[in-house]
Amino acid sequence: MAAAGGALCLLALVKARRRRAAALATVGLVALSGALSARDALFEWPLRQETFDGFHGQDTLLARAALRWERYGTVEIDPTLGHSPITIGAIRRYRLDPDAAPDPVSSAAPSRRTIRIAPPGALPGPRERTVERVRDAWGREWGVVIARKSPKSEVRSRRSEFL
Repeated sequence: MAAAGGALCLLALVKARRRRAAALATVGLVALSGALSARDALFEWPLRQETFDGFHGQDTLLARAALRWERYGTVEIDPTLGHSPITIGAIRRYRLDPDAAPDPVSSAAPSRRTIRIAPPGALPGPRERTVERVRDAWGREWGVVIARKSPKSEVRSRRSEFL
């Protein structure tokens, strides 16, 4: 509204006989500016760290990591991670990962592992191991994915060793 109002104020300063040409030029400049802005929004901004930080990209990284590991078991994200649990929850609920491969493991299969996404620098506990470090394109670490076999599968594997 402000830009349109400013353009109209500038057009009012132009003499009446040239106002039509000035209006056409103004519309052309607005269209060109819009096209350049759309290009930047689609091709330039996503590659910039400022955009990632401004839109809290860590939420997307953490949620996509959770989606990757859900096929192997139950995933919990430490509540201290990320900026908005609402964003993380929405990405997980609606499975918003454009790079996700089709799930080769049936969702009806019992959970074989418990997986947690912990803060950077967290160490795995007993019977756990680090399986991924969640990093952005600039190398900053946002979380650590730590996995552990579920107790049922541990008992089954120990029992099969003795048989």
